[in-house]
Amino acid sequence: IAPDANATTKRWILQDVEEDLPHGYGNTIKVAKSGGQYTTIQAGINAANSGDTIMIYDGTYMENVVTKAGGAITMVGHGSMGSVVIESNTGTCLTVPSTPMSMGFFKNLKLKSAATGNNASKLFSGSGLVSTFNNVFFDYDINNGYTEKIIELVAGKYSFTGCKFDFDSTGSHVGESTFLSVAGTVEYNLMQGFSTMT
Repeated sequence: IAPDANATTKRWILQDVEEDLPHGYGNTIKVAKSGGQYTTIQAGINAANSGDTIMIYDGTYMENVVTKAGGAITMVGHGSMGSVVIESNTGTCLTVPSTPMSMGFFKNLKLKSAATGNNASKLFSGSGLVSTFNNVFFDYDINNGYTEKIIELVAGKYSFTGCKFDFDSTGSHVGESTFLSVAGTVEYNLMQGFSTMT
């Protein structure tokens, strides 16, 4: 792993795959089902320092991931959108905590839930300073229930670029579901290039 000193943004080469990481300026931590430094995303985050990049290799990770409070973290899925899945049917797939300087930068990931019942899970909850999403697939399926907050933006600034939003529901109470919940002081810096919700 080596940085390209001539690049305008920090670029890292990892196993013959080059990724643009405009926010990652520290170390790169590898998470993989086998052959990585860690086998869970949360373990990689717990070991990271502010400014580090978590490179996640293909697979489905059944986790409720929480980024560190008070720092900046970059999470990049190796490969195309959907190759790396963070899935939780209870709780929240991904949380950026509510401290003034918490920042999260996310690329090439899929957040997925197949919930049953009322308010069983969320895809994302953000309360930090800045969160950016690039090529992230938000995929929520619910059966016989409703959810008030599939994506919860509590405070901070958010950008969604090249993202996909998919909400499928069956059974009762589906009309009561809320895909996006916004409270407090929230700013949308950029929201473009995403597909329509189904």
